[in-house]
Amino acid sequence: METQLFSLDEAAQRGVEGRTKRILFVDEDPSFLDSLNTMLRQVSSEWHLSFRTTARDALLELEGDDFDVIATGVRLSDMGAHELLSEVLRRYPLVVRIAFSRGMQPELAIRTVNPAHQYLMIPCDAASSPWIK
Repeated sequence: METQLFSLDEAAQRGVEGRTKRILFVDEDPSFLDSLNTMLRQVSSEWHLSFRTTARDALLELEGDDFDVIATGVRLSDMGAHELLSEVLRRYPLVVRIAFSRGMQPELAIRTVNPAHQYLMIPCDAASSPWIK
């Protein structure tokens, strides 16, 4: 059974069909973001990818652009992922919210699960997530 991100009415309202999907990645490790950028650009040209190293910069990016997805590492230097995703939920409720962790961090996972649509352990492949096609 396939999981839908939006109902057909929401998709039509946002005009997401036929346009480039916009994804914002947030992680405090620039080298991780660089490698993610390299890997994902090879996978799909149908995505517009943005990368930020702080929650504050991510929120500024969201203010200036219409994103479909935010994917954030659970450890950020200026704000916890749960706080960032809670703020994104409050301001932009239709944005899909994904948290990821490199390594087992149960205390952060528990705090982040509520505002996130999905929690991923890194590394993972596209088959691990119904959000990535």
